[in-house]
Amino acid sequence: MAAVLQGQTWCLLRKITQTSVASLRCKSTVSKTLWLQREQDTTWAEPLLDWPREQREIRKQKVSPLHMVVRIHDLKGLPKKEKQMAKNLGFGEGTKKLKKVLLKNTPSINEQLKFVQHLLRIVPVTFPYGLPENEEDWEHCYIRDNGEFIVRRKIPSAEESIPEDIGTTTDRENSVWDMDIETVKKQNQKKLVQYDINSEFFKPQYAYKNNSDGKEHRYFGDKRFGGKGRTWY
Repeated sequence: MAAVLQGQTWCLLRKITQTSVASLRCKSTVSKTLWLQREQDTTWAEPLLDWPREQREIRKQKVSPLHMVVRIHDLKGLPKKEKQMAKNLGFGEGTKKLKKVLLKNTPSINEQLKFVQHLLRIVPVTFPYGLPENEEDWEHCYIRDNGEFIVRRKIPSAEESIPEDIGTTTDRENSVWDMDIETVKKQNQKKLVQYDINSEFFKPQYAYKNNSDGKEHRYFGDKRFGGKGRTWY
């Protein structure tokens, strides 16, 4: 009996060791394949490769003469120097948190902004529609959150928009295709009488006649009024 039990234990130990070795072998092969896939995958390096191109595009852009500065953090608990610098730039204590301030793009102001840049969001101001031409245009200008300076120009009146050197139409020759008022009235009256107003927008729908669709069960004219209601044939 002891020999039988000893043989069974040895068999169990052998199976356990074989399975463990196989599992370790599988794990090693899986780790190798995963490591090879990670070596071949270069998606993590795409931002690093795109960074020089983005920097070249930034250098090609025109330098804006103005900065739009927005304070995005509170001034509570900051040193006095930073609070005083924020006050000098126009967004100190007592002002709203997301207030927009326009500052010149000069070296002296840039040095001050660098001192409190961790409190700000700085956006260069662009002029997609140009600068205002008249004083009245300044009343309706506004700046967007992306830094675009929008100009709403005054629309000139009819008298101002007519150029001085425009020719008159009195000397124009009459054409055969000209329509006078009487012709237009006759055409409109004809449409009104024939119930043809807006006919190009409301096209007539097709109606079956003489039971051309072959579906008499849709109609009940032969069952009503003694068979006198048949209208399809």
